[in-house]
Amino acid sequence: MDNISYPNWFYFNYMPVVLRYNGKTKLLEKEEWEKDLKYRWRKSFDTANIEDIGKTLDLPNFDYKIFEEISGISKKDFDKKLLIYKVEFNWKEFTNKNDLIEYIKNS
Repeated sequence: MDNISYPNWFYFNYMPVVLRYNGKTKLLEKEEWEKDLKYRWRKSFDTANIEDIGKTLDLPNFDYKIFEEISGISKKDFDKKLLIYKVEFNWKEFTNKNDLIEYIKNS
């Protein structure tokens, strides 16, 4: 199998938040923990550049629905981010994301 190149935005610091009150320690409930983790995914996604978006979509067996369940980031979010890059590069028509990524890399 080829080496997989993961996007930089996949690497973010995360440690489940521990609450301290009255000298006692309490881990977040599962729902709170998942919400906090999705918030971290979102913050990292917001910093992703076009190359990292391309690496994400090129991951073997990438599935938008599964990725959204894990990260909270949907296909619509990816499309919106790609649209921002299209606008920044003068609305050039791109037939697919790879054309857009190559165009931006070479600009």
